[in-house]
Amino acid sequence: MFEKNTVYKDFVVLGTFDVPDFHSKAVHLAHRRTGLEILSLSNDDRENFFSFAFRTPNEKANGAAHILEHSVLCGSERYPLKDPFVVLSNQSVKTYLNAATYPDRTLFPASSTVRADFFNLLDVYGDAVFFPNLAPEIFMQEAHRLEIGEDGRPEIQGVVYNEMKGEYSSFDNAAGMACDMGLLDGTVYMLDSGGDPLSIPSITREELLEFHRKWYRPDNCMLSFYGDIPLEEKIDFIEEKFLGRLGKKFPEIDYSGLSVEELRKKKDENVSEFLKFVTPKKLERPVEIFAEGPDGDGETGNTVVVNWLIGGVCDNESASELSFLSGILMQHDGSPLQKALLDSRLGEDVSPLSGFSSYILPSVFSAGLRGVKPGDEKKVESLIFSTLERLAAEGIDRSDIESTIRAMEFSRRTVRRHDGPFSRAIMNWCVFGWLYGYDISRQIRDRSVLGKIRKKLEENPRYFEDKIRKFLVENNSRSLVVVSPTKEYGERRAAAERKIADELFSRTTKERVLEDKMRLNEFQRRADDSSIIPHLRPGDFLVGGKVERTSIKTEIEYARGADFADSSLTVPIFKNPQPTNGIVYFQVAFPLDFVPEEDYALVPLVSSSCIDCGWTRRSDGKFLDWAQSTAEMAMHAGNFFCTVESLDYYGTERGRELFSRNR
Repeated sequence: MFEKNTVYKDFVVLGTFDVPDFHSKAVHLAHRRTGLEILSLSNDDRENFFSFAFRTPNEKANGAAHILEHSVLCGSERYPLKDPFVVLSNQSVKTYLNAATYPDRTLFPASSTVRADFFNLLDVYGDAVFFPNLAPEIFMQEAHRLEIGEDGRPEIQGVVYNEMKGEYSSFDNAAGMACDMGLLDGTVYMLDSGGDPLSIPSITREELLEFHRKWYRPDNCMLSFYGDIPLEEKIDFIEEKFLGRLGKKFPEIDYSGLSVEELRKKKDENVSEFLKFVTPKKLERPVEIFAEGPDGDGETGNTVVVNWLIGGVCDNESASELSFLSGILMQHDGSPLQKALLDSRLGEDVSPLSGFSSYILPSVFSAGLRGVKPGDEKKVESLIFSTLERLAAEGIDRSDIESTIRAMEFSRRTVRRHDGPFSRAIMNWCVFGWLYGYDISRQIRDRSVLGKIRKKLEENPRYFEDKIRKFLVENNSRSLVVVSPTKEYGERRAAAERKIADELFSRTTKERVLEDKMRLNEFQRRADDSSIIPHLRPGDFLVGGKVERTSIKTEIEYARGADFADSSLTVPIFKNPQPTNGIVYFQVAFPLDFVPEEDYALVPLVSSSCIDCGWTRRSDGKFLDWAQSTAEMAMHAGNFFCTVESLDYYGTERGRELFSRNR
């Protein structure tokens, strides 16, 4: 039914493509009346997912996008509860329910394995983002308000305000914000989309309402779908619930008279308008930035980071190549750039800001150290550049290239939950393309790109040496950032916050502040009628009229005799066949009942340290140091870990005896 240029319920199909790695068929559509876009990946996965995505560039550091993300979830036109998502969460079997503010976009994703629950979530979310309440009490609660502190002085409160105060107390977060300064000059990325606590009190409710009107439009939204519910049913649902009401709310938006080509052009114009906010200037010379950070995380030295502006990454292949380059340089402690930084002893550890970052339009590569002594900043910069120049001139060890290819293949094969369903990652790749006007079909991180990388290496063995020279050694669009921990940073900000609170208080009265607090308290104490939120019924859990049962098949084998040094040993092997894209997940368990009781306290230490040191290689008996060991692991395994698991020891006869003796 859904072929290019065909129409269903006034949605025209802009394109289709296959996603073989994830067994999906993708359809991209646009609504000809409101401009709302849909991207659907249809497959056999019963965990259905959706996400509303909006372009939301923050033109100020007042946290408008972040505050709005919180506020729209505090009641809407059809669900006028003060906190409908708490109610919904309590009576839902969702597998994911969240919202997130990025530097230039806001996402509202959710998922469920129950069909009725999926549509309930979609109903409440859609009403929230397009038809929010945004009452004055919500603004006071989520953005900012004045209160009278215990010392009698005015103080600023607010959910987002306090959340961002916590962010600004993190030294690493302060360092990350310093890295954005200068390198991303002229873009919204120089401003904190979460909101600077010194700027959040400047936003007004009227500004927040205007921000919603400007950016939460249907023609500035892409609704993503993933799973086995037919697309027709999803479109029918949103047509019934939202589209007619959106037409009335945004009468100035009308694409219904446009041809498919004109509709595409209009969409391109929307993207071009957005790109004005996020496209950085070209830096013609290196920029040095020295910023002070708080002394809050036990830091004993400076963080020193070199950052390069790489530019837009328009598709999977270019993003993969840069991720591959980052992996070659800093995949593990044995990787050449990371090893050089650690071996230098110039700092305590590699900065967590290091690596390739491509979640915004102007992708960035960073490398540096934290815990650097004052005065050694230039030594760190010199070390980084000398290492890169050596690699570009002398070449990269082939084992580093091969281990990076294997690590990337493992990553591309791995389908796992990480802060939500894997479908969330897939659809976020597509949102990235939609956001900047790239070809959506070329955003998904599939395994086919690995063959292309290998082919390029065969044609040019120095392919990545050339990339190092182009993107790093000869790239003048870079910055050197030095962030120094100092208590004065926090003291200055605290003083500035007190000054802002006093200034706001000078424009009002104590009686008005107390009155607003009472008004907010009454709003927060108001009982919500949970019955108006759609809820599940017992029949919603039936599949085909029956309760679905899930079974796991486990095979048991035994290894005996000559397989071990002790010929009398018998070891059970449990096998659980699952579709894992060719990856073997292997665990070995050792009983610890032979460990003397007085040594039990040492077991966690052994567990945490045994994989963080070198070992003897079995094949030739050669001892490998830690860097060599990590290189071996990267070559042969996707991940490696050790953990301790304890059973109910005191439930055993020996355990009860020990407990009785020692209590």
